[in-house]
Amino acid sequence: MTFSSSFLRPKPTLMTAPLPSPATDVTGRTRCAASTWHWTTSSPGVVDGRSTWPLTKPRLYLSPAGKTSPTCQHRTYEIEGRSLPFQRSISILGVEFDAGLTFTSHARRVAKNSAWRLSCVQRISDLLDAKGVEVLYKSQVCPLMEYSPLTWASCPPSYLATLDRVQRRAQRLVNDKRPHHAPDYFQPLQKRRDVAGLCVMHKALNLHTPRLAAIKLPRPPPPLHSTRVVSHRQEQVTVPFSRTEHHLRSFLLRYGRLWNQLVHQTDLHHHASLQDFKRGVNS
Repeated sequence: MTFSSSFLRPKPTLMTAPLPSPATDVTGRTRCAASTWHWTTSSPGVVDGRSTWPLTKPRLYLSPAGKTSPTCQHRTYEIEGRSLPFQRSISILGVEFDAGLTFTSHARRVAKNSAWRLSCVQRISDLLDAKGVEVLYKSQVCPLMEYSPLTWASCPPSYLATLDRVQRRAQRLVNDKRPHHAPDYFQPLQKRRDVAGLCVMHKALNLHTPRLAAIKLPRPPPPLHSTRVVSHRQEQVTVPFSRTEHHLRSFLLRYGRLWNQLVHQTDLHHHASLQDFKRGVNS
């Protein structure tokens, strides 16, 4: 009995080996890498890293590794004659984003610092009344949680929920000082972020602020048929298409949809004054 040679060949396997120099290309020039990369070789006839016959048409894939290798952590990169050390995150004007272009580390740091500041207020709450605790919270803790929120508001809801827990702690401190009064409720942080985002959209679309021209979304094309919503269509914006949840939570997509809802349901966008518009959205 004879067998075909194809039955005697070992099954294809995957061999993953770390790239020796993830920051250097084939020409020897140093390039900037946001994460550690691994070479993945997929070809028939490879068993435990040893080839049983000559490889034909090997396939190479680049896949990001889960952790940074020790060699890449101590590597420096040359960009326009300047040496830059490898960093997992970068802070620009107090807003931190990581190598994956997300702001989760920034939201985690803001929640940690806000909770620490609120604990300091709680230590001296016995010496203050309800108004004093509220003033300290709004002057010392709130600015930290509301610094440039439209930049990092695209974080997952679980990270933003940590900031809401800090505000609920402050609300309990204030309400404990008023046992015989109706509980005082702070305005939710998400609503404050939405009001700020709609004000930015109002300044870009209606007030035509020059420095906000880059985020001005285009208007939809004129309708071909008359419908019930045709009167509001020219005042709405065209929201870009999104394929990911992270992109769907970004500034232009989220507040573009909120702006279209505002135009369809109210007439607040007709206000010429930013103060009147903000007062109407807050109410």
